[in-house]
Amino acid sequence: MMQPLRCWLLLSLITFIVIETKKAPEGCFRAAVLDHVHQTNVRQLSDFAKIIELNFKVYEDAAALAKKQGADIIVFPEDGLIYNIASREKADEFASDIPDGETNACTLETKSVYNRLACLAQKHEIFVAADLIDRKSCEELGISNTSDSCPADKKFLFNTAVLFDRQGKLLGRYHKMHLFGEMTMNIPPKPELLVIDTELGRLGMQICFDMIFKTPGHFLAEQNKFDTMLFPTWWFDEAPMLSSSQYQMAWAFGNNVTLLASNIHRVESSLLGSRGSGIYVGPHQTLATALYDDSVERLVLANVPIKPRETDKSVCPLDSEIIEVPQQIPIPNSVKYHHLNMNLLDVTLVELSSKDSEFHICYKGVCCQIEYRLAVKDQPRESWVDRVPLLANMLEYFTPEERYYLMVANRTRPGTYRWTEEICAVVVCPSSRWNIGKVEKDCSQFGSNQELNSRFVYAKLRGAFSESTAVYPSAVGPKNQLINPENKWKYWKVNVPDKPEHFVELGAKDNPESKAIELSTLALYGRNYDLDPTYKQKPVPINL
Repeated sequence: MMQPLRCWLLLSLITFIVIETKKAPEGCFRAAVLDHVHQTNVRQLSDFAKIIELNFKVYEDAAALAKKQGADIIVFPEDGLIYNIASREKADEFASDIPDGETNACTLETKSVYNRLACLAQKHEIFVAADLIDRKSCEELGISNTSDSCPADKKFLFNTAVLFDRQGKLLGRYHKMHLFGEMTMNIPPKPELLVIDTELGRLGMQICFDMIFKTPGHFLAEQNKFDTMLFPTWWFDEAPMLSSSQYQMAWAFGNNVTLLASNIHRVESSLLGSRGSGIYVGPHQTLATALYDDSVERLVLANVPIKPRETDKSVCPLDSEIIEVPQQIPIPNSVKYHHLNMNLLDVTLVELSSKDSEFHICYKGVCCQIEYRLAVKDQPRESWVDRVPLLANMLEYFTPEERYYLMVANRTRPGTYRWTEEICAVVVCPSSRWNIGKVEKDCSQFGSNQELNSRFVYAKLRGAFSESTAVYPSAVGPKNQLINPENKWKYWKVNVPDKPEHFVELGAKDNPESKAIELSTLALYGRNYDLDPTYKQKPVPINL
């Protein structure tokens, strides 16, 4: 009789071990963000109800996996459920009427996306942040139907982020203030500065293009109004400073806050791609990201402090993990990943030329200094090419090595949407072009989709910006991958009167054992929000 009992006890113990989930340490919570691949194909682009069902099934699987891994909250991306709605009528058809707050949103109309998200939170007992469309009549907003500010159809449609608690209660609703095109949507009549007190700390919300501007995120961060920012996004990458994960990291570190960013993962676009979701703890300069060139759905999980400015890094270890999530329609990798490149109008570039050197330039009031040391390059192995000198010279001629530049700017950015930026950065320019039989150096392309030949043992960038400028630091390696700050780079600010100085340092200057690092971009990206032109919604020439 004893033997079966021992077996039963052993089996019970094994079962307990298997089903036990991770739990964040005291003073922390475990967060999950979805790096989401749109579930659709060309035959379904007009069947919006089907698209919602396919994507919602992935949301359900992701929430279940997140809960199993001990997550307290999951963040879903912008436009993750309702995709490619180009008409006002269709947007209205799939919109929800979202109240300011709701005790139990799961008891509402079961067919609405809003309600189903509430039930998802309740079912898995997990906080849920997601993006959908909110509909409000002009009268509900206190605007006369005859007012010029009331849309022609007498209603507002908002790109909206919502937050539900573990019981499916609606805790908050935020309307996107800075629309990137999105001509079927409306800008909210009044600025929205949402902060929500929860057991996970004080949470803020903003959506995608909002991150470029002062409100709501930077304005609230500047006043220490929140601990963690929830960030649904569909971000189009631009090198060398505004790629998705790069700017997420820079924004969190620069504002000294935690950021939970969930992005659309869409690399099959022949025009430009979007990818990169992550969890960034600004005060600790730690991060966990999903940044891949494939078309796989992934969940990023990590522990974050409830009060990041007050909690020591050792108390709340990141303990990150990345888990693949099943898709309803697996998307094949069809084309090479593409990103936008910065417009160089009114930008100064000075080429770095020597192995160990220091450069300093000022341009329109922004001063930038770089001090660096390159590693000695490995000698190439002898090959048949070396035995044919003419061919070797031709190959060297055809494939010039990457070139590095010190970039400085103080400008109002050109383009459809304009904002003021101050830049101090080191960037790689791997591209070149043919011109009547010779290679002419240029910088038509930034970043690098491949490994880099040049390696930095040490680099220290110092930028002096306008007093009111917010500065966002970043370091990017080969294949456009982030360089994790852990023991590799650091950022700090010195409050010099009139000209605050910002520093980002890679490696250790006086350590001969410092590991050489392949570097694509080392940047101090400044935003002088007070000089921005007035934001106005405009169509953008991008085919999604």
